Amino acid sequence: MVRLEHSRTTLSEGWETSFGILMTVLIFAVLQLLFFPEMWTHRPWGIVGIVAIVLFEVLWCGGMISVVVVDIRCRGTFRCVLDDEKIECFCPVRFKGESFVLRLDKIARVEKRYSNDSHSWYLHDHDGDCYWLTANCGNPDGEFVREILKLRPGISQIET
Repeated sequence: MVRLEHSRTTLSEGWETSFGILMTVLIFAVLQLLFFPEMWTHRPWGIVGIVAIVLFEVLWCGGMISVVVVDIRCRGTFRCVLDDEKIECFCPVRFKGESFVLRLDKIARVEKRYSNDSHSWYLHDHDGDCYWLTANCGNPDGEFVREILKLRPGISQIET
């Protein structure tokens, strides 16, 4: 019986990210227009500020556009399914997550790794292998972990 399921196409993920990029560029453009005269009156820091903002926009947008291109060209579907016996995760874009099938009785522990202001979930099996349960593509990773712990209450949980 399927306990939890999530799927999302990389095409919709790409278009959503594109919209976010467009909104960010528009906000920065409006801010530059509003504060451009103010920045010029505080020489030389005004010029440094303008250059820094433009450089940030170019680098950030360039990086995000490359992610969008990969998502849109992939045309795959991210899918994560948990049933009474196993968890299956298929991620068509490698840097956004791992594809794996893991039986619940093989899970030794669940790890929550903190990094800056966020965290990631990892599933460790009895053989010492580690599987990244991604939150990318809108995957509710925390819900999957809570459901796994309900189904297998003996699994230990650690935070690092």
